[in-house]
Amino acid sequence: MGKLELVKYRLSDVVEHKNMTAYLPDASVLLIIKADAVGCIDLSKLTPEDVKVMEDSVTINLPKPEICYVKIDHKSSKVYDTKMAFFREATLVDEAFKAAEEEITRQVNKSDILEQTKNNATHVLRPLLEGLGYSKINLTF
Repeated sequence: MGKLELVKYRLSDVVEHKNMTAYLPDASVLLIIKADAVGCIDLSKLTPEDVKVMEDSVTINLPKPEICYVKIDHKSSKVYDTKMAFFREATLVDEAFKAAEEEITRQVNKSDILEQTKNNATHVLRPLLEGLGYSKINLTF
């Protein structure tokens, strides 16, 4: 078993990145970004001590939810505009995408994705455990 992906956020943002130099005009690029952020629980961290079974009850101490990844969808994202980029356009666009990924990661960390991951884990695992015959189920993180 590995990471159980439970939440996927699709994010959109407009990002402007500027490159200021002393000897050339200031260059800028404007990007329209589409990105995915996924919340998961790493079930490979689950140990036998985390699972306690007694007759018809089960208690599982699940690993804490985490953000599996934040990834920019380059096919859906696009460069909207560049100004004064000239021969440094490729470098400027690359820097802009990196800055955008860092900013989106900060936004995701401030969101409720980890709380939503906990809720979804309960909604996914509870019916599974009930189907295995457990009537008393306690899931903790």
